[in-house]
Amino acid sequence: MFCYSYQTKKNLIRIERLLQKPINWEYILEIAAYHKVLPLLFINLSKFNSQAIPHKIFSTLQKYYYLNTQHSLLMASKLVNILNIFTEHNIPVIPFKGPILATIAYGDISRRSFGDLDLLVHRKDFLKTKQILINEGFEPYADSNEKEAAYLKSLNSQDEEAYLHSHWELHLINRKEQVTLDVHQGVLSKKFSLPYSSEWIWNDTITINFAGKQILSFSAENLIIILCSQGSKDCWLFLNRICDLAEVLRTYTDVNWEKNLAVGY
Repeated sequence: MFCYSYQTKKNLIRIERLLQKPINWEYILEIAAYHKVLPLLFINLSKFNSQAIPHKIFSTLQKYYYLNTQHSLLMASKLVNILNIFTEHNIPVIPFKGPILATIAYGDISRRSFGDLDLLVHRKDFLKTKQILINEGFEPYADSNEKEAAYLKSLNSQDEEAYLHSHWELHLINRKEQVTLDVHQGVLSKKFSLPYSSEWIWNDTITINFAGKQILSFSAENLIIILCSQGSKDCWLFLNRICDLAEVLRTYTDVNWEKNLAVGY
């Protein structure tokens, strides 16, 4: 309940009552951090002028909220710079998750925390994209271990092409800009039942405004399917995945559910 982005009057009354009960605030911070919902927790608690919220706890949340907002705005500006690179090379690209999802679902970039940036490109542009980004200061890295990163760097062009064509995403990092980037040619690996090819996504895109720039984005129907698939991939381990989906469903009131069922089957 503390993680609802937009509270009803009924929920606010329930929260106020909860605040009068004994609360393990250290545990609240710990579990909220684990589920990546600290910004939402702060926003909701800031609506109450309650003596039940320890000053130290509130100050910790406030500090995190401001730092997260600063980080999100910085990453948004870096994303725009990266998208300009794609524009210069005439490569279609769909940014998703990160600041894009924060803007679409919550209408406020500060309400969602994220680390890296995610981009979807056509399969035919996957290798070309990798080389362009390498030329811009990015380098491959493995989010699992450095041994895998070293292996990626050691591949010759032919082996690298075979490797990349068999994987659904490529992890890149620009250490100077302090930004990590996941470039996708699909939204899930071949292990899952969702179509590996992303053409069904490209055939149904919309245009949105982000930071004064017109960019491609997923249709409401496809966004819901993708969020569900991403959540299922991780067994809905994190509460922020449920919050994201709930906010998208609240934002889009005219979803074509028949289309969703067609893609789902």
